[in-house]
Amino acid sequence: MPNYNDTPLAADRINDTQSLIRENFNSIDTAWQINHVDITDGADYGKHSGADFVEVTNHPTVDADDVTLYNFVDPITTTNELYVKKTGALGVAGTPFTSVRAQVADGYTYLPSGLLIRWGHSTAIGVDTIVINTAPYFTNIYNVQLSVSNPTNTNRSITLRTATVNAGVSFTLNCDGAVRTTDDPIGVDFDYFIIGV
Repeated sequence: MPNYNDTPLAADRINDTQSLIRENFNSIDTAWQINHVDITDGADYGKHSGADFVEVTNHPTVDADDVTLYNFVDPITTTNELYVKKTGALGVAGTPFTSVRAQVADGYTYLPSGLLIRWGHSTAIGVDTIVINTAPYFTNIYNVQLSVSNPTNTNRSITLRTATVNAGVSFTLNCDGAVRTTDDPIGVDFDYFIIGV
């Protein structure tokens, strides 16, 4: 796309620069048509019709008091995700708030605020330690909810004792899976729902 920033100059004659000026206006119009309402639209001109983000290969630096949205290949989903990064964000990466693993057995998603939500399924046998070592990982866990997978079975219960983050590479749920009758099979199947960062 032509871009004649120095056209016209003070000494230029209009008949010498007319075609270059027209090319400039045509270039501006071509660029405007991308993700914008037509400039001749009397009601909505100046508004966006959408937004495309080209893929970047490095997480950008965010200037003071700025917030940046960008398109980056997420290392977990291995697909392009939309990231948000705020001033003072920890680490080099923003939050991939379109990233999700929508599986019942082991899923996650992010909120644009940076909160990580994880859910999954496991089994506790008596007082048991359950280690989950699949990414993404927590730095801090704020809330854990456990529920017996089959709520109609009143002979089983699950209680959380502790939830621990293990050096950012896994997290541990220390649970008490109680079976209250001797004829029940050993172990309590349960679902977890965890909120953290």
